[in-house]
Amino acid sequence: PITDRERLEAERRYVSNVARELLMTSSEMTLCDTLNQSYNNNTGNCKDNNQAHSEIDDTQTQIFTLHPRFKALLDKHKDIMVSLTPGSHSKGDVACNQGGIG
Repeated sequence: PITDRERLEAERRYVSNVARELLMTSSEMTLCDTLNQSYNNNTGNCKDNNQAHSEIDDTQTQIFTLHPRFKALLDKHKDIMVSLTPGSHSKGDVACNQGGIG
């Protein structure tokens, strides 16, 4: 059987991995805003900002669909995850800054 400690560590690792996926899509959105365009990895073409935001929102929705327990586990482990985030003391709640996560 899985010990409580193993479950706790696995849940935190899961939250960290999913949050990283969401962070990557949010970073792409920030870059898109900065450049006012987004580079399409599939075709090498630039897309307009609204199309890029829509695709990023779709990607984030897909991530939430693939990880239905993420939000509940994030709430459960939020305090420790934020305290482990480098620079979290100066940036506030990193998890909640990720496109509607919290």
